[in-house]
Amino acid sequence: MVCITREPYDDATLAWIATADSPEEKERRKQRAKYLRHKERYKARARQRYVDDPQKILDRNNKWRTANPEQVSEGKLAWERQDKLKDPEKYREKQRLYHLNNKDKVATRGKKWRQENPGKNCAKTARRKAALLQRTPAWVDHDAINFFYECRPAGCEVDHIIPLQGKYISGLHIAENLQWLPRDQNRTKFNKWSAECG
Repeated sequence: MVCITREPYDDATLAWIATADSPEEKERRKQRAKYLRHKERYKARARQRYVDDPQKILDRNNKWRTANPEQVSEGKLAWERQDKLKDPEKYREKQRLYHLNNKDKVATRGKKWRQENPGKNCAKTARRKAALLQRTPAWVDHDAINFFYECRPAGCEVDHIIPLQGKYISGLHIAENLQWLPRDQNRTKFNKWSAECG
């Protein structure tokens, strides 16, 4: 067992505890200060408890997750945002692999979202159509575009090489900017583009 000795807090910590709005907040700050001071000891004790009886810890964690689904969701979103900011490329690759390995789950979730959010879905579709109209020049060869769509191989989708709604660059809706991509590749490409692709 780890023994935590009582040592006085520094002036800044004492001032932080003293400025609490309520007794509950004051107690919470005391606990937080105690944890931060003895963080490594607490972690060592937690690791030892897990080594001693891992199933007990897993059961306790599962019980808490079941009782607090909203906090679990918020925590997952916070970790996801942190991962995304820390290493965007690694995050995108993780998302791509998840989509490839869970196609049915992703499709079901997407369908459910569209049914629960018809307004947002309509707005998303309208944005796409508006972008398509804005990126279609007056001199476009509609017959060439239609022919490209009609000759699409089975299992492929028509993709814009330079995306219509790219982050840094936007392409035109013309036959020269179209390509056939397998569905999986097209879904993971999103609105990305690099000079090597074009």
